[in-house]
Amino acid sequence: MSIVNLVLTVVNTRRFTDLAADADPAVGVVWVCVPARDEAERIADLVDDLKVQHAMADLRVLICDDDSTDGTAEVAVAAAAGDPRFTVVRNQQPPPAGWTGKNHALDLLTAQIGDGTLVFVDADVRLGPAALHRAIGTLARSGGGLLTVWPSQQAGSLLEYLVQPLLSWSWLSSVPLAISERLLPRSMAVANGQFLVTSLDDYRRAGGHSAVRANITEDLALARRYRSAGMSSAIRSGRGVVWCRMYDGAADTWGGYRRWLSTEFGSPAGASIVALVAGAVYVLPVVDLVRGRRRSRALLSLTAASASRMVARHAETGALSPVDIISAIAHPVSTALAVAAVGDSLRARRRGTLDWKGRGLTPR
Repeated sequence: MSIVNLVLTVVNTRRFTDLAADADPAVGVVWVCVPARDEAERIADLVDDLKVQHAMADLRVLICDDDSTDGTAEVAVAAAAGDPRFTVVRNQQPPPAGWTGKNHALDLLTAQIGDGTLVFVDADVRLGPAALHRAIGTLARSGGGLLTVWPSQQAGSLLEYLVQPLLSWSWLSSVPLAISERLLPRSMAVANGQFLVTSLDDYRRAGGHSAVRANITEDLALARRYRSAGMSSAIRSGRGVVWCRMYDGAADTWGGYRRWLSTEFGSPAGASIVALVAGAVYVLPVVDLVRGRRRSRALLSLTAASASRMVARHAETGALSPVDIISAIAHPVSTALAVAAVGDSLRARRRGTLDWKGRGLTPR
């Protein structure tokens, strides 16, 4: 299976291309919607990045301070410094029953929009000056639907270095993108809510965030809604122009994965099966090596797995650092941590203790 994963990863990199570098300037209004809860330490950097976006004739940024406790709204207003393109919306209420906070915040923002191109960007994302221009141009060339721009995932702690590269590798090594984007099966949809681009018309046709209001992994649910409505969903690399440090430290990383891993694979049963298969394919070969059983087969499996990790990481970032190579070689350790994180998320789900940033979560 590791060899199959390696081959598929290599094939997928031909589809997982960079954003259009020669796109025409954006036409019409471009709305950027940013959900922000307790993001005071990060929101100013994103505002600064948005201020200097190239080729944006009519850029409007809506930031929803989602009942923050750390002064996120004040920091965002100060960073905007009176720039009329920026509006900070203060939501001081918890989400209604049956809604996640992020989905409710984005629904509040999109309700204020008339027409144009819609961009969803998380507060922890960093943008190069051409990011929006290139992303919108790529969407235009694809014919519409929903475009995910995959950020280069950044890390700052040992746990992050071990598990964050698994995000892109997990689908690059398992989902045949050419088939997925041509036939549009719901089960093969891939998305990342850190950076999404669509038209407002297509977004409303898919039902918007209100249609996925209870979904913790709302990005995947939204991509599936697009496909159910006969529209495309695609994914391209934001390397060189989009970055994201998703979590800050080991505790934040573990808590973040606990929040959504049990919902990532459709059901608790699906998550359990994926975890068991991953453990069997990527951890057991180490046991075989230690015990001296099927050493050639185990070594081949581990080598192929590490190689697929390196290919995926290079496709995501455009380079391979020494840390990336070490992380890829340590793939069995990364997998074991991911399996443990799935188990922890499933346990929290069963006990009803899933939460994020002080809010309880009820998975759908």
